[in-house]
Amino acid sequence: PILSLYKATDFDDAVDLCRKLTKNGGIGHTAGLYTDRDNTEAAKAKEAKMVGSVPVCRVLVNSPTSLAAIGSSFNFQIDPSFSLGVGTLGGSSVSKNVGPMHLLNFVDVAERQEHIEWFNLPSRIFFS
Repeated sequence: PILSLYKATDFDDAVDLCRKLTKNGGIGHTAGLYTDRDNTEAAKAKEAKMVGSVPVCRVLVNSPTSLAAIGSSFNFQIDPSFSLGVGTLGGSSVSKNVGPMHLLNFVDVAERQEHIEWFNLPSRIFFS
């Protein structure tokens, strides 16, 4: 296997590099962020910067991205799947992990219902 390693001078440089790499071939996919768990305020600030700067649909924090992105024992907040949605950022309509429910077509049938608030208005507005 081939593994790439990039070196950044600081966190801002790392986020910029991540954004450039994502735009090169992974818009909408997944980014990983490893932070200091003891300093939650600084970690949340880094997380917010990453979310606002890198065009992805999943930012995994302190998780192995190759496994956690597909939903696994490392991450129970993401549905298990082997097909990752990249959202409109990457040219798809789904930004979540694609599951069986995304592959089904549903038909919603709806009838008009009167809203109770309408009865508080003068009748000449809604009823002739």
